[in-house]
Amino acid sequence: MKPIVIDVHGTPAPQGSKTLIRLPNGRTAMREASSAVKPWRAVVENACRDAGHAGLRLPGPLTVRLYFRLPRPKSHYRANGDLRPDAPVWHARTPDVDKLARSTFDALTTAGVITDDAVIAQLIASKQYADGSAGARITLTPIEQEQ
Repeated sequence: MKPIVIDVHGTPAPQGSKTLIRLPNGRTAMREASSAVKPWRAVVENACRDAGHAGLRLPGPLTVRLYFRLPRPKSHYRANGDLRPDAPVWHARTPDVDKLARSTFDALTTAGVITDDAVIAQLIASKQYADGSAGARITLTPIEQEQ
């Protein structure tokens, strides 16, 4: 089986902490603390469908490579709009790469690309500043191919 590549366009969002909320009936529930997670998951799920990979339900073990491209802050640019020569390439601040991976894995599971994130035996993830559009490239490879 060839590696599966999914290109996602949108701003990656981390799956972070949960917030405890009280429901009108007196019960409690957990809610995602970040409002950006749901839109990111939807963008990933749509990219899976558009690429024709939704519903594959890949069995493990898999190697997953995640290359996140995050938006650059305005401080990385000069007044004329050119990128500053000292602007960093690597995104070494929040959000954490592991939390970005968690939200992406949940979207891959919901889209049916993988059966569960437990099938991921190896993860290679990076986050850099985007020189173009923000997003991610997701590559899923059965480990048998790599041996």
